[in-house]
Amino acid sequence: MDPRIFCRWAKAERGGRGCHLLVWHGLDVAAVLEVGFEERPDLLRWLAAALGAEPHRLRSVLLWLAALHDLGKVGSAFQAQQSDLCARLGIDVRGLAPYSREYGHDHLGFVLLREDPHLDPQQGVVRISGTPPVRQGVRDLLLSIFTGHHGRQPPARLGSGRIGWSAFRAARQVREADREVARAMVGFLADLFGLGEDPVEVDACGLRRVSFVLNGMFTVADWLGSAADFAFVDGPMDVRTYLCERARPTAQKVLHRLRPWPFDRPRPLPARSFRDLAPGLRPTPLQRAMDEAFDPRRLPPGPLLVLIQDATGSGKTEAADLAVQRLVAAHRAESAYIALPTMATADAAFARRHRSADGRGLAGLLFGDPCEPVLAHARALRRARRDYVTRAEGETGESPPETWFARSSRRVLLARLGVGTVDQALLGVLRIRHATVRLAGVLRKALVVDEVHSFDDYVLTLLEELLRHQAALGGSVVLLSATLAGRLRERLVRAFAEGAGWADVAAHLRALPSARLPVLAVFHAGGVLCPELPPAPARPVPLAFVHAPEACIAHLVDRARDGRSGIWFRNTVGDAVEAFAALRTACAEAGLPAPLLYHARFLPADRARIEAELLATAGPESGPDKRRGRIVVATQAAEQSLDLDFDELVSDLAPVDVLIQRLGRFRRHPRDEEGRRCDPPDGRPPTRALLHVPPFAGEPDREWYRRFLPRAAAIYADTARLWLGLELLRRGVEATGAFDPVRDGPRILDEVYRPAEELDPELPEALRAALWEHEGTAFATRETARRGRLETRRGLLEAWRADADLPEIESLPTTRLGESHELVLVVRDGDAVRFLVEEDDPLEDSRVRVPWRPGWRADPELQDAVARRLRQHLQERGFDSRVVDADVRALGFETLLPLERDGAGWRGVFRTGGGCSFTVRYDRHLGLHREA
Repeated sequence: MDPRIFCRWAKAERGGRGCHLLVWHGLDVAAVLEVGFEERPDLLRWLAAALGAEPHRLRSVLLWLAALHDLGKVGSAFQAQQSDLCARLGIDVRGLAPYSREYGHDHLGFVLLREDPHLDPQQGVVRISGTPPVRQGVRDLLLSIFTGHHGRQPPARLGSGRIGWSAFRAARQVREADREVARAMVGFLADLFGLGEDPVEVDACGLRRVSFVLNGMFTVADWLGSAADFAFVDGPMDVRTYLCERARPTAQKVLHRLRPWPFDRPRPLPARSFRDLAPGLRPTPLQRAMDEAFDPRRLPPGPLLVLIQDATGSGKTEAADLAVQRLVAAHRAESAYIALPTMATADAAFARRHRSADGRGLAGLLFGDPCEPVLAHARALRRARRDYVTRAEGETGESPPETWFARSSRRVLLARLGVGTVDQALLGVLRIRHATVRLAGVLRKALVVDEVHSFDDYVLTLLEELLRHQAALGGSVVLLSATLAGRLRERLVRAFAEGAGWADVAAHLRALPSARLPVLAVFHAGGVLCPELPPAPARPVPLAFVHAPEACIAHLVDRARDGRSGIWFRNTVGDAVEAFAALRTACAEAGLPAPLLYHARFLPADRARIEAELLATAGPESGPDKRRGRIVVATQAAEQSLDLDFDELVSDLAPVDVLIQRLGRFRRHPRDEEGRRCDPPDGRPPTRALLHVPPFAGEPDREWYRRFLPRAAAIYADTARLWLGLELLRRGVEATGAFDPVRDGPRILDEVYRPAEELDPELPEALRAALWEHEGTAFATRETARRGRLETRRGLLEAWRADADLPEIESLPTTRLGESHELVLVVRDGDAVRFLVEEDDPLEDSRVRVPWRPGWRADPELQDAVARRLRQHLQERGFDSRVVDADVRALGFETLLPLERDGAGWRGVFRTGGGCSFTVRYDRHLGLHREA
């Protein structure tokens, strides 16, 4: 045994009091991967099939590379960070430059492995077919999968030249002795894992396809292999003894405790009927068709794209859940991630799936062993992984991996069954750190994307890339919408077909059904299964147009006096707060109950409280006592996924697809005159829904919408299509007095969202310029998304290096309805500082998302004070000191907004990235809003 393998440390206690040698840490991570493959032998077989390799031999290579993932830590500059350890281990650190993150140990490990003869693409232990450049490129890809475990891949250039040993020598980061130690370690571990004369053949195309998820699952293995459970060993011992008696048992304990995806697989239950899934419900024609189409014995082979379109409140969710259950039962998927456009819609989707009519919830219908679904921001579930502490990345100053297990917004993708925003999955195809962990989190899961119509061009472009990757790996996708225009369907079907490698994409597009509801289409390699369904029942909604906010208020108050419930959909939080203030005064004067305000800019506890009151007021089980005279003012947060039923409805002018969603909350369920649920027909007095629109006076100019709703113009910027949708609605109402979202909606959607060149001749002159200006903006938005995405067909390394001049993207992608920037609200109280909400998890309980980009970092004094407060809070609740340290580290990556008490609320100053500043206020009844 070469003694040089024991002369480098990998993990160190503060102050150099103790360390864990590099060889032992490498074996810890390899043990996690080995135990993971033992838990999931099908995962190893799947990788072997994708790479064209024999499973047992591939396993040896993967474990060997896992053990070498931190090989770059042999570099003397890295070792010199702990001078006492260097003296003990006999490492000469004279004349070195300080350790540089630019020349990080991950990049050095890539260089050392690339130069080692064991990794020669023609003569080494891994053989790759093709020309020399192809072989070298694929070899580099394989190495980057394992050395690029800090969320970034090695660059093509380093310093003034190409990445290589000479670049590290020139930067004074290494000595020649480091290279010799690395070679000794590579050779020793190759013998340990049985890599002999018989090489492993690897398919280049297969490696490109799986490179993202392989890097993601290995990154998770590294985090787990760095867990504090692995006791430090700072000296030599028998390697096989260490592996068998220390590393493997600890790896088993950590994996069994955390069960992260994809190393965890629940036991699927046999196929269930729709009656099992939704007892007591009479299946709709769409649901019956899904029951028949997804007979496990007749499912077409390969990846499937399922498109479900039907009216709001028609049972699309149950149909999608049935598809997921059948895919899991047939071993065509192993679980699911259910993606929604916003946190509010994710809350509603989680509530519907967490507990079904028989008390088991969706997880109880999918799996034969206990499984708790995870909501991306569930307060009750954030506590579950506070028992995980890792030393991973502690030496680099980067954000702590603990957040992937302690913060449910990230952990949702590592859970068996997750419900959250689509953003969490879309980050997997953006050029950001640890994107690949997210892709590994959806590996072999059915991806369900609800409310797919609500995404803007930026998000749709990212969603197309996610669909390509999902299809390329054989995964299935279910898309749901009530208002998906034909052009958007074509984009999404084309992307999935390209990823799946289907030969005739055009044929799949030609098979798309015409504009009608309902639609069930199952796209597969051999074509499209599209059963003929009876037309959905007509749902005509009598409409009237009003042109002033005062008319909206008067209508709602008058109807409330008659005992009816009502809702006013406003397009922005600012408009909603204004309307709420006016209605609060009007309701008090009329002796009515106080109105309710609902939007997405509340803290979690307040949002949950208000949503519970909203559902009690207008949910499916609401009764006369709760409904009578109640008025709600809401934004887009209430227009999707929530099962709401109001007697009266008012809406600001919005795109026609948004209006259709809102009208789905108008008399959604049959009720009697008092508001009790009843069998059809509806017994409530006749009424009309109101649309709050600009006056119909001559041809519009380019500013027609901005003058009427200036705040909303920043959200709904396509004023030409906005006008066309209103014009088509107006003509229909003039002819019939009503608008039928079921019969008329699909036709109007396809008319409004036609290509610009078709729309141009039909628009007023002033709006033609607005149309093309918006088309230019949309094109630029798509290009921004394309440049920021990872083009997955190219493989991880090439995709990462493309547009290498771009900075890494830090912010979340946003949907049209999303709030894109996260803040943590803290309160100054004299000399003291505290979180706005201090319960179990003040960091999460005080978090809110806003549309404004912050233009500041907290001053060090405030950051330190908040960190002390967080430490005190967690210590008082008995958390382990290492957990406390991890949470305090995570705080350093948050944006803090300091507030001061102001009456019943809190007030502060928000400074944007553009240099503007304005006053904001948080109130438990109004949420966070910008003061006028």
